[in-house]
Order: sequence, then structure tokens, then C-alpha cells
Amino acid sequence: MAFVIIFASLLAGYLAQFLPIRAPEFASALNRYVLWCALPALTLLHISKLVLEWQLLLPAAVAWIVFGLAWGWVLGLQKFLKLDRLTIGCLLLTCGLGNTSFVGFPLIRWLYGDSGLKTAIIIDQPGSFLVLSTLGIIAGSLYVGQQAKASQVLKRIVRFPPFICFVIALLVNMTGYLMPLTLEISLTGLGATLTPAALLAVGLQLKLKGIQQHRQALIWGLGFRLLLSPLFILVIYAGGLGLEGDLLGICVLEAGMAPMITGSIVAASLGLQPALASLMVSLGIVLSLLTVPLWYLLLQGLGLG
Repeated sequence: MAFVIIFASLLAGYLAQFLPIRAPEFASALNRYVLWCALPALTLLHISKLVLEWQLLLPAAVAWIVFGLAWGWVLGLQKFLKLDRLTIGCLLLTCGLGNTSFVGFPLIRWLYGDSGLKTAIIIDQPGSFLVLSTLGIIAGSLYVGQQAKASQVLKRIVRFPPFICFVIALLVNMTGYLMPLTLEISLTGLGATLTPAALLAVGLQLKLKGIQQHRQALIWGLGFRLLLSPLFILVIYAGGLGLEGDLLGICVLEAGMAPMITGSIVAASLGLQPALASLMVSLGIVLSLLTVPLWYLLLQGLGLG
């Protein structure tokens, strides 16, 4: 049933593009709702109850590790494929950053239940979001010859609603404060809207034209994002650190999510191949609906997570 909701929401958003509505404005409104309401509600609900332990550093580190590996990957591509700086910058901001919330949360909730969201939020907030807001902005600016100001980076972090709620939830957690039942019920209701709202917004932004023109960059970029990135995390976390169970599985799957929508927006705003950035996200989301469950089945078959 969960997968039906995921697929139906994504398909409904895509088909809505062909209706006489202003799809970009509608998608923007849904994005704001998710970022200002649904995602903060889930963050407050789950992080405030999370058992804080050192192992949480492992999911928080996933996005940082993957972005570092992606930077090495695109530098190798630059020499091997002779790609221009704008294309390399675009690939770094798309294949180096995963859609760990808009697409990641619904898929993790489907495969691991609500308990899996606690780990997914750790991967997303001190992981993906902070990587984008710091290394992502700096790297993107480098590839267009600009200078990223520290004040701009800091403002981006402290003004992001889910991250603000993440910090509040941590404080609530550490003080041992128990939420009133009515507040918990309200947060649960808001959080339940995340999957349809987020994927409807994603569907409204899917663009699948121009694949042939950027075929080479798409193959190498999405190959890293959907296949190599989760493989690296599996090798490091299972092979190197001996991690297993749901924690390993969620880390591996989140490492293999489609490219981050916000990362592609940053790339486009900086002039880093906007058409390629859009295709990386759109095609990546469609393919991830196949690759993420396949990674899950592989981990289950290996008895790892």
C-alpha cells in the first residue's frame, strides 16, 4: 500500500503538468509546505524521542563521505571525459548530494517503517542539508569562479526550518521533556502528509526531455549516485566497521537515493548546466524507485540490513 501511495503521488504530479494549471507555482507551494510544516513536524516528533548514542555519528557522516567521494569521482571524469567546468560542477552538486528527505523519507518509511525515519532524519539534517549548505555552496561557487561568503552560508543554515526544528528537538530530547499528547497527535498528522505532498511536488517538476544530448554525463553521474555511492557506504560501514541491521540498511539506501532537488536548484541558479541538473534529478528519481528496493532486497539476501 505504501508503494502505491508513493507511485500514485509521483505519477499524479507528473500528469498534472499537462493540466491547465501553473505547475511551477503549485510545486513551489508544495515544496514550502513540506519544508515549513511536514518535515519540521516529523523532525520534532522523532528526534525528540531518539536515544542519543555514538552510533548516530555514522548516519550523520554518510552524506559527508559520499560528497567527498563524488568530488574525487568528478575530478576523474574531468580528466577522462574532458568535460567542461560547468558540467563537472553540475555533476558534483547532483551526484554528490542525495534526495534523502523528499524521496528518501517516503521510501525509508515504506521499507523500514516509522522507526526508520529517526535514522533517516539524522542522515538528512546534520548530513545532506549541512553538506549542501557548506561544501555544496563552496564547490558550486568555485566552478563558476565566484567566492562563497561565510555569512551567506551561515544564514542559509540558521534560516532553514527543518534544521531549526532539528536543534529544538535535540534540546527537548536532552532535557527529557515529554510532549503533550495533543501536540504529538498534531505532529503525527502533519508528518503523515509528507509522502503525498513531497512526491506530488517532485512529480510536478519531472522533466525527461533532452536525455540524448546529455547521455554521457547522465550515465556517469547517475551511475555514481544510484550504484557506486551505496556500494561505497556498504563496503565502508559493513566491511570496515562491521555495521549491520536496519542502521546499515538505511545508511546504504539513503546513500543511493536520487540526486537532491535543492542541489540541482543551486546548480541551475549558478549557471552550472541547468538542463543537465534537471535531468539528473528527474531521471534519477524515476530510476531510484527501482534501484533503492533492489538494494534493500540485496541487503536482505545478504542478511546485513
